[in-house]
Amino acid sequence: MKLSTLLAVLGVGILLVVGIQMTNRERVSRTAGVQAGDFLIPFDMNEVAELRIRRGEQDTVIAVRDGRWVVPAAFGYPADFNRLAGELRSLARMQIGQVIRGGEDLLDEFGLDPEAEMPADQPALILTFRDAQGQHLGELKVGRVRQTERDPRQPVFHSEDAYMRLDDGPVVLMSDALRMFPTTTAELIRSRLFELTAEDIQSLHLAQRTGEEVHIEQGTPGEFSAVDLTAEEELNSSRARQWFNAFRFVEFAEVAAPRHETVEDAFLESIDRLTIHTQDDRQIELRLGELSAAGTPYLQVEIRQAEDGSHHPDHAEFDGWTLTLPPHLQNQIFLQRDALIQVIQIEEE
Repeated sequence: MKLSTLLAVLGVGILLVVGIQMTNRERVSRTAGVQAGDFLIPFDMNEVAELRIRRGEQDTVIAVRDGRWVVPAAFGYPADFNRLAGELRSLARMQIGQVIRGGEDLLDEFGLDPEAEMPADQPALILTFRDAQGQHLGELKVGRVRQTERDPRQPVFHSEDAYMRLDDGPVVLMSDALRMFPTTTAELIRSRLFELTAEDIQSLHLAQRTGEEVHIEQGTPGEFSAVDLTAEEELNSSRARQWFNAFRFVEFAEVAAPRHETVEDAFLESIDRLTIHTQDDRQIELRLGELSAAGTPYLQVEIRQAEDGSHHPDHAEFDGWTLTLPPHLQNQIFLQRDALIQVIQIEEE
């Protein structure tokens, strides 16, 4: 063999060896230092100012605006910070269960390839984190779930492990599939308006769009009286008790418009107006308007100090928003007068 040919062959061989070594070194560099027990998220969660959440057809963004977390898709309505903070804390504490060596070559098998086909009931979850300057902090992909039976000596118990990958790092197996991570706008906004027990309420006053009104007061707990009844009317105490108990979980369905902007024809001159006077001197006013396109009535809420009418400091965030009320709550809290007041049957002598 000629010397030039031998050198060429050796050169190719050296390049192949170097290429293999570089490929192996690149793969090792992606997994180097990553081992079971390490924290999954390497960056500080306090730096996160925007989070994009994708699961199946759902694609939602929550972001910090003017110092608070909001949901831009819901016209900037406040996010449920307590739930969000809990989810981010849980993510920050997650520790790697197992590093899948060579998993980068099997992304489709683990459900971590963008083109991977996933079960309809288990779509991939993608969380993209950015800081206040819009800089990329990391993107976590949650792929296929691996169900394992932990202890055959005990009753059958399945635990959901999931394959995950942060950016272009190694594939890891985690003991939490993040099935409960909120993904929809409805799950991410703070939809709870207030919570009141019957004992918290001093009086309820409903002015219906029909012109009828009903005002019921609570003296000692559980004792109710109606104001301005005629001689032929009396209060249905059982229904009054149900009404006072209907405000334990008052929440809205959707945000209908940006703050301080109204929806055309949402609130005409004739509306239902419910005023709740609480024992701690709050005055809560619920205004019920026309039906939205989704068939849910428009709602506006104001919570003020009953003494001077100023905004209550704990609830000022609700003022100025046009919301919608779930139909089941409408039936519970906006009762008709004739459901509470009954006509006395007077026997003729």
